[in-house]
Amino acid sequence: SKAPRLTAANVLKAVKGVARDWERLGIWLGIPESTRDDIEQHHSDDRGRLEAIIEHWLKVNPSPTWRRVIRALDEMEEYRTADSIRQYAEPLTDPTLTLHNVTTVVAPVRDWELLGSCLGVPWDNRSEIDSKYSTDEKEKEALMDYWLRCSPMVSWGRLAGELHFMEEKQSLQLVQRYLKKTSEPTLTLHNL
Repeated sequence: SKAPRLTAANVLKAVKGVARDWERLGIWLGIPESTRDDIEQHHSDDRGRLEAIIEHWLKVNPSPTWRRVIRALDEMEEYRTADSIRQYAEPLTDPTLTLHNVTTVVAPVRDWELLGSCLGVPWDNRSEIDSKYSTDEKEKEALMDYWLRCSPMVSWGRLAGELHFMEEKQSLQLVQRYLKKTSEPTLTLHNL
């Protein structure tokens, strides 16, 4: 099903279970301390404070996304809430970002563990992948599967940026093919 519009009411409904942690959510959404202090003074209960944090974030953020909310919740270790949003936010991802496509793109990569580290895949998960699979090909596939399922920042642009950092020119050329098909119009390999 399609994700609901990113309105204060919809975000509040999605994150109401973390009302007691309204301040930590504000921190992870980038709300300055002075603003959080004002909100605490002007609202007497956690739910009102949570609502004020969300309204402020939506007002000042030029491009708020469900993914940003998910990432903040993941940072707070509120995985259950993050996963419930991820269920309906995931269809917003680029349809060309499939396991087959990203695995094909990273096939030439020499160091899959470094790629995993660059993409933010936790060490424990990389270690588990390393012990579970015996070939680089299977390890890369498992790594990319984890990244697609669990990362709050999944895009061709993110992958291209990390491949650029790793100087993986062959993989970068493969990414360019998908960048042309995506809804990331401002991103080209030239401005990486």
